[in-house]
Amino acid sequence: MRADALWRVWAFIWAIPASFVASIVSIVGLVWGIVDVLWQLIFGTDGLSSSSRPAGIVKGVLLWPVDLTIYAFTGDGGMMWLPDV
Repeated sequence: MRADALWRVWAFIWAIPASFVASIVSIVGLVWGIVDVLWQLIFGTDGLSSSSRPAGIVKGVLLWPVDLTIYAFTGDGGMMWLPDV
């Protein structure tokens, strides 16, 4: 029980650098979203697929600090050293 509590404290601390990384990736995601919407408006196709590898990386990194915080607050989930991409 104590080990789990320590992991939850560490997850809360680790969420800080994870949030910093996610904020940088969100800027990339914003550019990705603008280009994707313009692409769809101009060409009428989904040229930048939401199931592509870059889209999966953006999604995984943005959810990483959220998952860490949920684990730290509630114990649901687990400690994630790196994003699930």
